[in-house]
Amino acid sequence: MQRDPWTVLGVQPDAAPEEVRRAFRRRARELHPDRRPDDPRAEEEFKVLVEALLAATSGGPRRRGKGRADDGADRAGSRGHRSFPDVVADFDVSLAEALHGGSQTARLRFDLPCRCRPATGRPRRSCPLCAGRGAIRVERRVTFHVPAGSREGDLIRVAGDGGKEAQCGDLRVRLRVRPPPGAWVEGNDLHLTLPLTIPEAIGGARVPVPAPGGTVTVTVPPGTDGTTVLRVLGHGLPPRPGSNAARGHLFLHPTVVVPKNPAAQHLRAAATLAAAYPHDPRAGWTLETTPGAPSGRCT
Repeated sequence: MQRDPWTVLGVQPDAAPEEVRRAFRRRARELHPDRRPDDPRAEEEFKVLVEALLAATSGGPRRRGKGRADDGADRAGSRGHRSFPDVVADFDVSLAEALHGGSQTARLRFDLPCRCRPATGRPRRSCPLCAGRGAIRVERRVTFHVPAGSREGDLIRVAGDGGKEAQCGDLRVRLRVRPPPGAWVEGNDLHLTLPLTIPEAIGGARVPVPAPGGTVTVTVPPGTDGTTVLRVLGHGLPPRPGSNAARGHLFLHPTVVVPKNPAAQHLRAAATLAAAYPHDPRAGWTLETTPGAPSGRCT
């Protein structure tokens, strides 16, 4: 049963609008979820307080019993027949969380369109809720399910959680997928930077590589350098939920890692390696231009 707004606010039914707003602000400071983060009832009580303010400032309860329609009931009834826009809140997940899916619970901040904003889209400057902004900044604790195989920008609908204190539809959580350093996603393909030592790059090696389905061992051919791209078929990302697409591939981009502070043995090994190079890697290096234009060479 809906609580009487005047009782919630602690004022009389014939209280002036400014008195109602003062009572709301006083109670809002006490009940705001930010001031009572450990109280699970604070958010619900704050919602009830906002509903009470909307009912009290609409004039609906004062008109009951006088042969006039209750404005609050009219709005509630019309809300069920009107189409209100959804609201969106961003939420960060790791690549692993997006791939495996699962339940998530988070406190999300987002803007709700205020009820004072009419069909023309112009907010009411004197609105006690939004102060003329046309939007209410709220924070809400939400539990939702991330489907396995989700991607950057996917929207997850949290039905009926857009907020009663504003004219809006459902809440949609927009995923922002954060790959680990050295990784990026292109469609269903996963790209990873593959660090190699100098001996591994020169002589080849078998190295373990993390993949969405578990660690795989990859053969690095001898003479691998920064121009090499290794492809591991079928070890990329699974397709999006409901898609018939094939699983993607894993692409590895080798990079040679050298000692940051080389010791004497590193320098001796480097000198031996330099003497064994078959040719100058910069021989013929040039920046030629089109015929007739001034030419330049890198010296």
